[in-house]
Amino acid sequence: MGMPRQLRTVVAVLVVAPLGLAGMPPSEAATQPGWRIVFSHHYPLSNRADSAYGAVVAPGRNDAWALGGSQWGSNGGYPAAVHWNGRRWRAAALPAGLHGYISAASASSAGNIWATSVFNGYVLRWNGSRWRVARRWKETSYPSDLTGVTAISRTDVWVFGGVIVGLTSQPGFGTWHYNGRTWTKIRGQGRNIVQASALSASDIWGIGGYYAAYAQVDHYNGKTWRAVPFPAWLGNPQYIFAAGPRDVWLAGENAPGSQFLPVLGRWNGRTWHRVALPAPAASAASAIGPISADGHGGIWVDEQDTQRIRPLLLHRSASGAWTISTLRPASIAGAPVLIPGTTSMWDAGTYSTTDGGIAAIWAYGPVG
Repeated sequence: MGMPRQLRTVVAVLVVAPLGLAGMPPSEAATQPGWRIVFSHHYPLSNRADSAYGAVVAPGRNDAWALGGSQWGSNGGYPAAVHWNGRRWRAAALPAGLHGYISAASASSAGNIWATSVFNGYVLRWNGSRWRVARRWKETSYPSDLTGVTAISRTDVWVFGGVIVGLTSQPGFGTWHYNGRTWTKIRGQGRNIVQASALSASDIWGIGGYYAAYAQVDHYNGKTWRAVPFPAWLGNPQYIFAAGPRDVWLAGENAPGSQFLPVLGRWNGRTWHRVALPAPAASAASAIGPISADGHGGIWVDEQDTQRIRPLLLHRSASGAWTISTLRPASIAGAPVLIPGTTSMWDAGTYSTTDGGIAAIWAYGPVG
């Protein structure tokens, strides 16, 4: 569908009329197990548009947001947001006059949610009652992107704009920190982070330089960012997830021959270990990541079959056993998000039809 591997998570729409669950009554959606689409919507433009959701956050059991837009492949179109209130997904208003789509979001609480537009240089913030533009950057041309955001608290927010396609002549927006009053651009190590995973304000893992000569893994200790060495077999790490102080996961790809192969690594506080992937996710036709927690010691890993465009969601239990869930054909899913207080999950993305891409939300396990 033309989406870069790092941008397979997409986001939602701007309409003010309420939207119900698509294709499934709320009572059935609440009780069904397994992965299934519980909400979908097409956000049309004057031409065939590929609408999608690029990020989903769940600050509470009955509180979740999916964000995206009407045209995820460019800086045109318009952004969108939908909100889960415990019973249904409903459209929510974003500030007027915005273009582009939302590709990343992070929440430290129900009243502190941040979202970034990948190509249009702005950050949005939800303060518990409305969305507003928290900051705009001047540059808005690809690949000077905003690629990630991590919200620790109202006075501790990280925004990332690292290089994701190896065009090193275009440095991107860089890494920025917000302390509740001012924005500071990070110099030196940590300046090229694409995406991060935080355990606390003083324990943040970042990854940057996808496909670039300076691919990196960084760690923030509360004062400075420091480089973390990683083995050559991890190749180009592309997604990072910190499950605990001595439990960090990396997903990426390596090219031992003529083909890129997906690879998964795990850090135990001292060294990296390679984790075997199940077939067919271990094939050269696959790209893996992002990674997220399952709520009981295991992880979920997104996998995209680049030949069939049929995503898989891989689950690895705390004991190391893999199971594979297959989503509908011609769809792209993103990063599964744990619903607090449960082992159920949300995920967001898009699926293709003759009318273009349809923004979609998946659920796993009981919701509502």
